[in-house]
Amino acid sequence: MRAILILFILSPFLQAQDVERIFPKQKMSVPVEEPSDVCVKGTEFIVVSDKGDVFVLSNDFSQKRLLHSNLSDPEGVFCSGDSIWVAEERSRLVTQLQYSNPAAMRSVEIPYSGGRNKGYEAICRNAKGNWLLFTEKEPVWMIELDAHFREIGRTILKLPGDVSSAAFYKGQLFLLSDEAACVWKMDVATNEILKTYTFNILNAEGLCFDADGGMWIMSDAEQKMYQFEKRSW
Repeated sequence: MRAILILFILSPFLQAQDVERIFPKQKMSVPVEEPSDVCVKGTEFIVVSDKGDVFVLSNDFSQKRLLHSNLSDPEGVFCSGDSIWVAEERSRLVTQLQYSNPAAMRSVEIPYSGGRNKGYEAICRNAKGNWLLFTEKEPVWMIELDAHFREIGRTILKLPGDVSSAAFYKGQLFLLSDEAACVWKMDVATNEILKTYTFNILNAEGLCFDADGGMWIMSDAEQKMYQFEKRSW
């Protein structure tokens, strides 16, 4: 009984050890107005903007190329191979673009009955190859779909804040929160928070990892990209 009591008393302290403050290695200006999400494609970055545009940026952010425009409030982006998928918040569409042929595109609608401005905020794929779509808040829904965007299930995530971006890295799900100013490393089996990385970035909207393990967080308000040291997250 005493051992159980000691464990109970210590448990908040143990949980506190799962919070880590992280500091950027450097920050760089992003030449995109109102950037809302980012993903890595080789040595380049794909950035979507609230204004409806999709850009390709060089790895030092000095060069910019417009890939596509006139999307409906794109909030999430994911890339693999020649394909780029964009989650559009208001229209509830996921639009697939081709890097080599931007004119080629197709869209699929994923129904969601929440507020018009509280739709899809993030998109990624899990270790099974299934799609994960996340709504922003009130509540945060995680919608799992198969490779052809057929729904598998929906789960409400109990998080102490909103979700503004998502990334799957080395079998782990990471969620970015603008309101909570942190990244949550999630347990993919229980959907509980394993670790919290806190930071001082205003209006964090985009999250991605490069091939070497570097974490990148993008600020909408500042139009800047923050690079964090390469490490095992």
